[in-house]
Amino acid sequence: MKSVVPAVGCFIEAMREVFCNPEKPPLGGAAEVVEHRPGADVPLDRLWGDNPECGVMVFVNVIRIYRSNEFPGEVEEVRPCGGQRHAVIQLGVARCVSTMGEDGTIPGADVLEGEALVGLDDADRLEAAVCMAVRQAESRGVVNQSVWTGVEPSGPAGGALAWTCTVTVQL
Repeated sequence: MKSVVPAVGCFIEAMREVFCNPEKPPLGGAAEVVEHRPGADVPLDRLWGDNPECGVMVFVNVIRIYRSNEFPGEVEEVRPCGGQRHAVIQLGVARCVSTMGEDGTIPGADVLEGEALVGLDDADRLEAAVCMAVRQAESRGVVNQSVWTGVEPSGPAGGALAWTCTVTVQL
């Protein structure tokens, strides 16, 4: 039985290579770390933290582990000891974006365009990290096969824009 831990490790390594490399930084700036977050929901609290300047948050989390005899099919019946193990892993990057000022002013078109370009760069890098991680995981024998969703934005809401992708792997 293969463990989900090495698979998650491949995704963290790829995200680190793509988002934390100071020699090839993302348009919005490199992240210091890739966070392995627990649970299905990832609060974007790290964006603000103790830093008065809003930062970047890059994360990987496991949404679900299940068993099935079909890939990526998931059955309703519980099979704790039968079928092939699968894991659903989410990868994401979030950054702060401009919001309405305290005086009611909205950000200018140039600010919004700059933030849109940073977001698109993050989306491209996220897709590249998924492809890199899947190739590594398959070549190392950590996963048998994988499928993933498109890279999708969430927000901007509350001053943050996140891009995420969900990957289902057969262990």
